Amino acid sequence: MPAIEALVKKVDINPYNLDWRHFITAWSRDKQFIGCGQIKIHRDGTPELASIAVESAYRGQGVARAIIERLLKDYSGRRLYVFCPQSLQEMYKKFGFALCPKKEVPAYLRTAGFSFRLLHLFFPKTDKMIVMVRRSD
Repeated sequence: MPAIEALVKKVDINPYNLDWRHFITAWSRDKQFIGCGQIKIHRDGTPELASIAVESAYRGQGVARAIIERLLKDYSGRRLYVFCPQSLQEMYKKFGFALCPKKEVPAYLRTAGFSFRLLHLFFPKTDKMIVMVRRSD
């Protein structure tokens, strides 16, 4: 758990609701921890593909793709959401995600989106956050 938490913080993504039991991890050939990801189930039951993080030295080598593919393979739900920077929209489309219509965004992710927009007032970032959904129904 400390390695997962450290990597999530290092890559500057949401460090809340990290439950190591929901994670899969990636390791280098020399047994170094290099990446992780989880399917997080929020209090309202919303399933979210989250905490996808890869050590910088291993980016661009398919580690994130392998983590996402494994999580999707193991996930048996009908819908799965991802709350991500707009710049990652095309990547998530490759995994079957599409922009979620605003009226269909689950309450938890609507609240998270609102909170993120408030943070932008004080800490402007260049990338807008979006909600995408993957339907298997």
